[in-house]
Amino acid sequence: MIFSEITLVVCGLLFLFAGLTPLLNPFFRKIDFGNKTTPKEKEPIAAPPPLSVIITVHGNADELSKRLPLFLSQDYPADFQVIIVMEKGDVETENVIKRFADNTHLYVTFIPAGSRYMSRKKLAVTVGVKASKYEWNILTDAFCSPQSDKWLYSMAENFASSTNLVIGYSNYSSDSNAFQRFERLHTSYYLMRQALKGTAYRTNRTNLAFKKSEFISGGGYRGNLHAIRGEYDFLVNKFAHKRQTAIELRPQSWIKDTSPTHEAWINKHLFYLNSRKFLRRSRRIRALFNIDMSAMLVNYMFIVVAIVYSLIQEDWIICSVAGLSLLITFILRIHIAGKALSKFGEKISPFKIIPFEFGIIVYNIAHLLKYKKADKYDFTTHKL
Repeated sequence: MIFSEITLVVCGLLFLFAGLTPLLNPFFRKIDFGNKTTPKEKEPIAAPPPLSVIITVHGNADELSKRLPLFLSQDYPADFQVIIVMEKGDVETENVIKRFADNTHLYVTFIPAGSRYMSRKKLAVTVGVKASKYEWNILTDAFCSPQSDKWLYSMAENFASSTNLVIGYSNYSSDSNAFQRFERLHTSYYLMRQALKGTAYRTNRTNLAFKKSEFISGGGYRGNLHAIRGEYDFLVNKFAHKRQTAIELRPQSWIKDTSPTHEAWINKHLFYLNSRKFLRRSRRIRALFNIDMSAMLVNYMFIVVAIVYSLIQEDWIICSVAGLSLLITFILRIHIAGKALSKFGEKISPFKIIPFEFGIIVYNIAHLLKYKKADKYDFTTHKL
């Protein structure tokens, strides 16, 4: 059988793209899953220090009622505070607090009434930090559930002189939309890699430890008070130092978030599109994401073009190789993503992985178009 030059070139490129483009993938890039996740060699702590947990409450008393016991019952050898920051007059939250009034770990403080030109959430975090008795603070939300009573201890094991931020793992609960969980982990891999290899950009998780002294001396959220959302993003982006961010991934440190409504999930992305204009170090991650997605699309497009060409020219060799290349692409992409999902206990059907990867592109475009059409005043407290 004589192969034409075109056949040989096309077949070679098909195999090359099928073998290489799946590796341009955040799930393929190694993330340390061991006990010591600080990128810089750190001194082991002699004993875990006392710390404060800051939980802001905004009309979600029911969520707080279900989850507050999980925070107060942490098995932690040192003292810790659970600081609830709430608005005065929130009767439902006050009733929840009364049930735990005798717990020595619980401390309650209130948001000042006048905060017209400042995000209420950022104000609540600031009030919580100022109320904290301790240097290390962990920020989380009322709709989050620690998955172990060793959560605090696991986070505190990263508190060292060479570390100034600790980002713990969190994702939506297992009853959440599978695509939402997949997409959040997909984004997390980019953010974790950046934090471990350089200076952290932001975090899409609700499990963040930082130092009170740095927050206060650095002016807290000064510089982005106008942005309604982005509390975790701005903290990481502003206070991260090169190779001084620990990524804590052990299962005992995990937090699960309540399943968001579809509207809340969309709004989260829209507010990020607004916030990222004020975040530093976004170009590298965005460029890497664009390269990964472009490589995936180019591979699929090349396979489709090759199949169409082979059918027109009746070149069954190219047609067979294109089909085999598509199968290789599917197997590699499903295997790579499946390993990452398994590491984090995400039970998502392997048959959904390929559609979900395309879904990330489709939703990103849809979110961008929706943001461009949105009233930009919806994203800021400065309405004048």
